Amino acid sequence: MQNLGRSRRFVASQMAQRSNGRYSGDGSTGEDTMSRFLTAVLAAAWLATTAMPIAAQDKTPATEKTTAPEKAPAAEKKVSAQQQRMKTCAAKWKDEKAAKNVKGREAYRSFMSGCLKG
Repeated sequence: MQNLGRSRRFVASQMAQRSNGRYSGDGSTGEDTMSRFLTAVLAAAWLATTAMPIAAQDKTPATEKTTAPEKAPAAEKKVSAQQQRMKTCAAKWKDEKAAKNVKGREAYRSFMSGCLKG
C-alpha cells in the first residue's frame, strides 16, 4: 500500500515539474485551460457565423414559398441535336448489347463513336 502512495506522489511531482510549478491537481495547467477555452470560443463563433445564413433562409413566409414561380417541366426543355443523338445511340447500344451479348468499355466506346458519326 505504501508503494501506491509513493507512485501517486511521484506522478504529482512529475506533473508539477512539467507545468513549471503550476500543478493544479487535475493534470491541467493554466495555459492548457486557456488554450482549450479559446478553442471552444472560436469554434462557437465559427458555428454561429455559418449557421446564420442558413437560419435566415428558412425565415421566408409560407405564402412566399407557395407563390414562387414553378419551373418548367422536363418535357418542355429543348434538347439539342447532340443530346438527341446521344439518346438514340444509347437506346441502340442497349438493343445491340442485348442482341450480341457485347460487354466492356471499349466496345461501348467504339459503338458510340460509330453511331454518333453516322
